[in-house]
Amino acid sequence: KNAGDSKVVMLTSSYGGADASNYNITSQTFTQADITTRALNITGITVANKVYDGNTSATVNTSGVNSTSMVAMGLVAGDTVTVSATGTFADKNANTSKVVTLNSSYAGADLANYNITSQASATANITAKALTISGITAADKVYDATTNATLNTSGVNSTSLVTMGLISGDNVTLAVTGAFADKNANT
Repeated sequence: KNAGDSKVVMLTSSYGGADASNYNITSQTFTQADITTRALNITGITVANKVYDGNTSATVNTSGVNSTSMVAMGLVAGDTVTVSATGTFADKNANTSKVVTLNSSYAGADLANYNITSQASATANITAKALTISGITAADKVYDATTNATLNTSGVNSTSLVTMGLISGDNVTLAVTGAFADKNANT
C-alpha cells in the first residue's frame, strides 16, 4: 500500500468466451506501476495568546490536527500521521493578531505515503504586561500660593522597575509631573 516507484502489481486473470477452451493460456502474473504520494494539506494548528514576556516564543497547539480532522485534509482513514509544531512570533512586542511562523514536523507509520503541505503560520495576541509604578515621592514645601510640586523619582530605577514587573533588559523611562490638589497649607 505504500508509495513508491515500480511497485509490483500481482495479477489474477480469468478468461471466458466461446473459444477460450481452445487455448492453453499462460497468464501474466505481475506488472509494475507507481504509487505516488497523496497530498495532505495541514490546517488547524493554533497558537495561544500570551502576556508580554520579552521574547518571541509561542505556545503552539496541534490538538485540532488529529486522525479524524486530517481525513478532511487528505489523510486516508486508518493511516497514522502525527504532527508536532513550534512557533515564533514575528517580534516580541505587544499587539493583536500577530503572525506566528510555524515549524512543523511529522511522524507516523504512513508518513512516507504523503506529500505534506505544512501550515505556514497562525496568529495570536501578545497583551501588555502589567507594570505598577511605585516609589515616586513629592517634597514638602513652604506655602507659595501655587500648586507646583517637586517630585523625586530616584526610587524608580532599572532595578526597582524589575520588581514592579519590568522584564529585565527592557528599557522603560519615566517622566513625571505633579501638582498639589490645592495651593493652601494643610493645617
